[in-house]
Amino acid sequence: LVSELEEEADPWYAMGVIPASSAARLLSQSLQDGTMLGQIVPAALESPLLFTHIPGVYTRLAMLEPHMPGIVNILDPHLPSIEPHLDLILERLPDIEPHLPFVLRHIDELAPHCGPLLEHLDDLLPFADPAAGLQDFLPHVMPYVPVLASRLDDLGGHLELL
Repeated sequence: LVSELEEEADPWYAMGVIPASSAARLLSQSLQDGTMLGQIVPAALESPLLFTHIPGVYTRLAMLEPHMPGIVNILDPHLPSIEPHLDLILERLPDIEPHLPFVLRHIDELAPHCGPLLEHLDDLLPFADPAAGLQDFLPHVMPYVPVLASRLDDLGGHLELL
């Protein structure tokens, strides 16, 4: 985050105004459609540690905003799997965000293996690169995620050979 702020022409604007405007839009929308009281507040109460991630979420809010409807829908069932890794997710969000629609579509398969997948994110990202031409292939790999995730420590350095 610090290196990203150093690149900003106006870091105070990037830290304050941009996330604040995203927060205001999201709060307004979630109050109007009921997601604040129906999904967000209950999920936060179920996982009090979620509040410790608020500063990280706030600084990434502009990046998360387009994906919030999908994120809110997965809070209840998947927060226990994801929350312990939320700091790393937020730190790596610039790398993850382009693939967030795919992740949200396949969250049932990916969330239980969040830790190993994040540990080997650099090894896995080349497979998600559109230039690799694997977008049609990746959904077929989803049933094998439990097996692959459990073996990523052994496979990690060799994935590029596949």
